[in-house]
Amino acid sequence: MKKTVAILFFLLILVQNVYSSDLAIISLNQASENELAMMCSLRNLDCGDSKSEMISALKEILEAEGSTSTTIEKDSNTEKENDETFSFEIRSANSMKRLSSSNSLTILNGDVVLVFKENNEEKTLSAQTIIVDTENFKLAAMGEVSFAIGENEESLFTQDIGGEIITYNWETNVLNVTNASVYTERENSDGDSVEFNASSSLMTLNTETNSLILNDGFITTNPTNAYSSISADKIALLEHGDLYLENAVVSLGRVDVLYLPYFFSPGATMIGNPSIGYESTRGTFVNTTFELLGKYPNFESTSSSSFTSLLKTDDSQDNYATGSIYNSEEPTSKIQQWAIDSNSYFTLMLDAYEYTPYSIEDDDNGSVVLGYVSQANLFDKALIITSSAITSIASDGIIGDIESYDYYPVFRYDASLSAKYQFEDGSINLYMPLVSDPTVRKTYGNRLSDFSIDAIWNSQSFPSTYSSDIDSYSWSMDSKFNLSPDFLFPYIKNIKVSSFDSNIDYEWEKNDGNYSYVIDEMTLGDLDADINGQLFTTIDENEEEKENKDELDEKTQELLDTLYQSSNKSSTDNTSSSYYDLSYNLNEIFYYTKEDDDDTELYNKSYLTLTSDGQVEPNILEVDNSTTFNFIYDNVFDDSESTSIDIKTKNAIQLPFINLSYYFDTRLYKYSITEEDGDIDEDIYEFEYSDDYITTHEIEWEKSFYYYDLIITPSISLELPPLTLSIEPSVTLNYKNIQNKTVFTFDIDYPDVEFTEVENYINYSINDLYFGLDIYYDIEDSKTANRLVDSLVLTSTVTYSNKDRNQYFTHSSKYYGLYDDSEEDYFSDFSFSYKNKFLESKLNFYSESSKLELDYFKNTISMEDYTKYWWKNRIGLNLDLDATFNYSFSDIYSTYLSITGSLSFEIAEFLSLDFSITTSNYGFYNYYDDDDNFDFSLLFTDLANSLDIFGDGIYSTQFNLEEVSLDMVHMMEDWDLHCKYSGSVVLSNYNYEWVTSVSFYLQWNTLPELKVDESFTNEGDGWSYDS
Repeated sequence: MKKTVAILFFLLILVQNVYSSDLAIISLNQASENELAMMCSLRNLDCGDSKSEMISALKEILEAEGSTSTTIEKDSNTEKENDETFSFEIRSANSMKRLSSSNSLTILNGDVVLVFKENNEEKTLSAQTIIVDTENFKLAAMGEVSFAIGENEESLFTQDIGGEIITYNWETNVLNVTNASVYTERENSDGDSVEFNASSSLMTLNTETNSLILNDGFITTNPTNAYSSISADKIALLEHGDLYLENAVVSLGRVDVLYLPYFFSPGATMIGNPSIGYESTRGTFVNTTFELLGKYPNFESTSSSSFTSLLKTDDSQDNYATGSIYNSEEPTSKIQQWAIDSNSYFTLMLDAYEYTPYSIEDDDNGSVVLGYVSQANLFDKALIITSSAITSIASDGIIGDIESYDYYPVFRYDASLSAKYQFEDGSINLYMPLVSDPTVRKTYGNRLSDFSIDAIWNSQSFPSTYSSDIDSYSWSMDSKFNLSPDFLFPYIKNIKVSSFDSNIDYEWEKNDGNYSYVIDEMTLGDLDADINGQLFTTIDENEEEKENKDELDEKTQELLDTLYQSSNKSSTDNTSSSYYDLSYNLNEIFYYTKEDDDDTELYNKSYLTLTSDGQVEPNILEVDNSTTFNFIYDNVFDDSESTSIDIKTKNAIQLPFINLSYYFDTRLYKYSITEEDGDIDEDIYEFEYSDDYITTHEIEWEKSFYYYDLIITPSISLELPPLTLSIEPSVTLNYKNIQNKTVFTFDIDYPDVEFTEVENYINYSINDLYFGLDIYYDIEDSKTANRLVDSLVLTSTVTYSNKDRNQYFTHSSKYYGLYDDSEEDYFSDFSFSYKNKFLESKLNFYSESSKLELDYFKNTISMEDYTKYWWKNRIGLNLDLDATFNYSFSDIYSTYLSITGSLSFEIAEFLSLDFSITTSNYGFYNYYDDDDNFDFSLLFTDLANSLDIFGDGIYSTQFNLEEVSLDMVHMMEDWDLHCKYSGSVVLSNYNYEWVTSVSFYLQWNTLPELKVDESFTNEGDGWSYDS
């Protein structure tokens, strides 16, 4: 390849084209000592230390070059072995001198600005003096030197560089700067913008290989006030943003807070994503996560460190594993490309710990853990197979029988397999975990998967996803589908399996002196299915299909012109006048359960419904029949066995032309047999014409009459023997917003007719107000009652809402003149309630001795993602809350409080506060004094105990904390102060324990990976220092 060098000089000062060697020698005599030193440096000459020695050596070189006059052309080209185009131009200079007869050495003085262009990238050099050697492709600059690299997506270093003396070789793209300073602005790994300043006694920059080396380097975010900084003997910023520090010190102001003999941060994530550090219960540790196939979705942070973000340009492309690091080059292998396209992955995990948490012995036992996690998405993600496993050899593990709950075997494992198959008509899910002992998951499952490195004397915070023992687990399989087999239509229209489940429950139990996971309960074939279809019909299928296509719904018809409206009003107009249809529905429920003591239960319920309906001529006669056959078999633990058969039928006959209907519901047959402890109980019920079998037997007539806005609907219902012979005439009036219905009941004991009951319903609504009243009066009971109101029952409801319909006030009541033949003027319901978007309150009363007494006052608050901002949106509050407080006036044991919520408060660039809590209190009865009066001092004392999270108060309070977390961040200019408290209930050895943790750490905003932190933990036996 060829490289063409085009040198473009735009001279701001008019210069003659020919300079003689004599003139060049005169220029040497006028040059300063620093200019002579730069000329010698450009020629790679050892000119000595004195000015005279340097002039003498340079004169020899100039005289050897000859005195032939040459011209510096505005456009001159030189061929090099590269096809890249390089050019530079002089933007400004107060003077220019030729220092050689060959015109290759030129000195520029006074506010000099040179611009270099290569492959659309601009580099600007400004100085008071610049010497250019076009023959050797070098230049040197001194005096107020500044080197700026312009914006370019392909450039790593887009920043400003300053120094005392700069030498630059534009052929090799190497820049050397003495007393250098570098400035840039980038985002760190947390996405925050930070300033990045560096200084060095000697800096070497190679823009071609994207490397920067600082000797005696110093990095800070504020060059004027270095609140935080890194100083090192050597700082190397390499390609891909890799950073290397040698003998580095991290300082807070003038205080050294962290010493690093060496530190390496890969700008691109390493394949293993190593997490290295120290944790009190694990000691020194290493967690590695290798993406062997595809991309693992559960990395805890972004794939680049802060150093990368500070030094490289923005890049939104995905990174892929290549060699030992990640880069943006897409994989070339077919299996890797398949994994990326299908979101499949296979990830290997290899961890090592100095100590093993929750170990049997107090001795320090290290451990090495090998594991993997994988997911295969097949057939366009219709089938998803996920599996994982972690294994370890425990040096203190038990060989043979495990006699204690806390012990575990030598070979420890935690594995799982799940499969999900989703098809058009249903789905199948399978989940099968397998663990060796109750503590294996919380021992090895909490791990780090993102790159991090911490000094071994500082504490690393591990996640607490798994904190409880696994004393039981289940294998499960569930499926459901909905099929419509066309080849069996219409005999089988639909097959629906709502659920077909199986599961096996394992528990960690002691059997014959040995702890192990044993089957506690097994359920096979938990089935709930329906099949329906049509056995017979006289309706022609083609006519029915044509009718469905041609007929429009009523709303569409109303939009059409009368000419185009369909004249058909019923579904039968286009078919035969008479029809008969017979269909069925079969529901099957089945399950088989077996417990660890070999007790079993077999249950089966078959429910068959035959439905027939028919019509004789339009509006002449309609007949509907539904007959159900119910079969139940239940065998419980071989101790009880029962079988039953039940047949019922419902019938309806309607004469639409006279609005007359007839209903008849009855049991036809019932058989049951039960065998328990050797005793057999058998019952047979065959149909009899009595109220023991017949549940409905009546005739009903109803018709509506319209008069403007008034609708009058009279109706009459006659209940027939063998039920109590009675007649119920009623009339319903609808007028605009008012509805009134009155029902009268007469019992008939032929030839006597007795008026027994009357009931009246009134509903009224206008704008935002609704009123409903139901008046019931038992005429028959009133004849023997002591008071007229004893036979009265009143039910009322009043609701008012505002215009926006987001607030509701409701009052409801139900009054009995005489209740249960003993209590007069009794209210079974008397309450007031209020409801809005967040709050629901209810004040309820109860009736006692003809008086209303306060019952309870219940308040429920439900707020989801409620956000509020103040002061130009710089102060924000976010609230998620689900809280219930029920105060009982009648029963002190029924008062309770439950709260689940989270609160986030933030002042921009100053403070962030996150608080979450889950708690409940069912012990309010403890706050009553000896006279049964509520004592608020007892409540506040108990509340103070619940807040004593660092002492013993939290263990002697009625407020039962399930989980609490408080995280405060004080944001400063360079550092953030983090203070975190967390506590949760943890299951250990069949006991629930309250475990708390407190941590404090300073985080440098420039490089969030570097932290200075302290942690403390309390597991009920006092606070321990995690370091």
